[in-house]
Amino acid sequence: KLWIADKHTGIPQPNESSPFKKTFNPTSFEDCPRKYYLTKIAGVQQIQRAIYFEYGTAIHEAVSTFYYLREKSPEEILATNPEFFNTAQSNAMQIDGSLSDSHHLAKAAAIAAFVEVWNQANHMGDSKRSLPGGIQTISAYCDTYKDDTSIYDLNFIETPQWITMPNGTQLGGVIDRVKKEGKYIAVVDTKTSSMALTPWFFKQFDTSFQMSCYYYFIKEIFGYCTNIEIDGIKVPFNEKATEKSPNFARYNTDRTELQISEFLNSYDKMTNEICDNLAQPKELWPELFYQKTSRCGDYGGCMYKNICAYGLEHPAIKTEFEIVPVKED
Repeated sequence: KLWIADKHTGIPQPNESSPFKKTFNPTSFEDCPRKYYLTKIAGVQQIQRAIYFEYGTAIHEAVSTFYYLREKSPEEILATNPEFFNTAQSNAMQIDGSLSDSHHLAKAAAIAAFVEVWNQANHMGDSKRSLPGGIQTISAYCDTYKDDTSIYDLNFIETPQWITMPNGTQLGGVIDRVKKEGKYIAVVDTKTSSMALTPWFFKQFDTSFQMSCYYYFIKEIFGYCTNIEIDGIKVPFNEKATEKSPNFARYNTDRTELQISEFLNSYDKMTNEICDNLAQPKELWPELFYQKTSRCGDYGGCMYKNICAYGLEHPAIKTEFEIVPVKED
């Protein structure tokens, strides 16, 4: 039986082929324990992810491609993947027709990376997110930061990382980029948003648990972290953007020792709660990982809210979700 649901709540029991690992990415648990349970333990996934996730993934792939290639010579860039660059060249020619230097080659590869990931998602797009809009955004992004002299560690561009936490668990996450310039080490996180890239938008990251995770990651790996840089990208691209409402903006924040202490305290409490829940009989897990109703309306509505309302046995829900075994590292 594909759909295994608890008779009382309608929430699926743990997938036996998806053993739980004590490797944590606790940001989803902070958002909602039920969401964490569904995704990390029960293995419930959307058959087709929401369009804003797919678009964000494609943008991230394009940005990481740009920064990974831009410091290489034209010959090195072309040699990385000739078949890939056949596609890259055809897409880049639609933009400006120039592929004579490292910047334009890296830009071409970034555009091709966006196209490839977006096409794999098989989404038609909407008024904010589309194939032409993404190409325009990535082209403009690469040109905006053409003269950015920042140096990024190529080993830390969209790479999964794990570190051992003080309580013995493993914290896992994917770092977008790490900027290294002498003694300056910053973790960079790209954020796409339909909100205006104003100081009000960026202020949320001053206390973000996710950003504290990244800061602590880099601090543990390199010995210290100077700050966090948010690399904001407006969706959709606005041809009439202004200085007060730009298409691209960056914001720096950091963490004090007290904030890191509070982060570790929160992490301990969350991971302890997860482990305590999992020590209980499996049939109790769906109820122990409770629904945080205050977050159900975030980002236009949680993708899992209908599961909490109707359970996975509802015919309409079955067409949208599947149980995917969680791979054990």
